[in-house]
Amino acid sequence: MRYPKKLPKGAEIEGFCQQIDILPTMMDFLNAQTGVLEIDGKSVMPLLKGERIRSQIFMEQASGQRAVRTEEWKLLDDELHDEEWKKMPRRGLELFNAKNDPMEMINLAKTETDKAQELREELHKWVRTNLKEGEPDPAVYRDYGELHKKSFEYREKTRQLLESFKKPRTLN
Repeated sequence: MRYPKKLPKGAEIEGFCQQIDILPTMMDFLNAQTGVLEIDGKSVMPLLKGERIRSQIFMEQASGQRAVRTEEWKLLDDELHDEEWKKMPRRGLELFNAKNDPMEMINLAKTETDKAQELREELHKWVRTNLKEGEPDPAVYRDYGELHKKSFEYREKTRQLLESFKKPRTLN
């Protein structure tokens, strides 16, 4: 990222952030509110002060694979419990020590079973926490009409956000 007024040139900053944090960071630069979008991201600006904004990150792929990454570990889980997805070939649970094996060559899921189970529960907890009451898992598409409706709702919220930028602002 580059923003000379707020970001020191050439700075390398340690800490976890995710793509979902890009918009809140940009909004932070502009001193704008993100409430209209109801987004989960966080501004990365505290990282400049050496603060952590996340102790772990979660990832998802359209194939149904999910992952959790901590400073030391990375767990990949592609075992969805849905009839449609069971037809696809799966690798199962994978666990890597990210500090000792940054290239993720040695799967420790069968030897570090306690750590694998702990991280898997964290991953499942994250999914449950982010689902509204009665809402289906979004990684499993059952109703493409509903998916289209949610896409339209998000586009409308984005339009409202862009409209808010038309108001004059002063950058610090």
